[in-house]
Amino acid sequence: MLPSPSEIDFKGNASCEASGCSAFAGSGQHSGGSSGGAPRPDSGATAVLSAEDPCVEMDQAEPGWTCVASTRSGPGGGETVSPRQAAEQARASMSLPAPALASSPAEDTVVHFPVWLWVDGADWEPVSATASVSAGSVTVTAVPQQLRWDMGDGTVLYCDGPGTVFDPARHDAQTPSPDCGHAYTRTSHNQPDDRFPVAATVSWTVEWTTSAGGGGTLDPLTTSASDSVRVREVHALVTDG
Repeated sequence: MLPSPSEIDFKGNASCEASGCSAFAGSGQHSGGSSGGAPRPDSGATAVLSAEDPCVEMDQAEPGWTCVASTRSGPGGGETVSPRQAAEQARASMSLPAPALASSPAEDTVVHFPVWLWVDGADWEPVSATASVSAGSVTVTAVPQQLRWDMGDGTVLYCDGPGTVFDPARHDAQTPSPDCGHAYTRTSHNQPDDRFPVAATVSWTVEWTTSAGGGGTLDPLTTSASDSVRVREVHALVTDG
């Protein structure tokens, strides 16, 4: 377990802006005072200066800055979390919505009939998480990019958006979806429960930015959901005229 933070008066290499200081260096350490003496790089202390720390310019004859901050010190030195590490932690803790699947026809269809596929638009919005770091904050943003549909009959579809919601007042049911749809070419009667299993997976790109203007990309994330559909064959009835 790390020891409790102690207050220091940091003097050394620091980068300061209006929002505060950012520095990682050895420092003179004290408890509760306002002056820490000369820097001691071998002291085993690492200054971790947050955006809320006061930052005061030193005398112009002696260029530099001095900030009051907290530090964790011990035999192993201080432990800090870099903006990238904070971003990774925020990514790992993000809660992304599972896609709410929808189709038309909803559950039962027939061979060669167009099936429109989509997910709820509310599940197709960017999701962000913010974490505090030594010199401000890190924001991680996940953006949905692609939707993969496994239709259960061996067909895999890739849609670049959530899909078009079928509206019977505007759309013809016998016309294929303009961006995300499928037509089965065989029935599901040989499948368990006489249904094809359907799964949808959303791929999310993930980026991070800092309040100081830094940032980058992180490994993508995925969310998924499943359903099933029964596919029948329609036999025409021929009668004598």
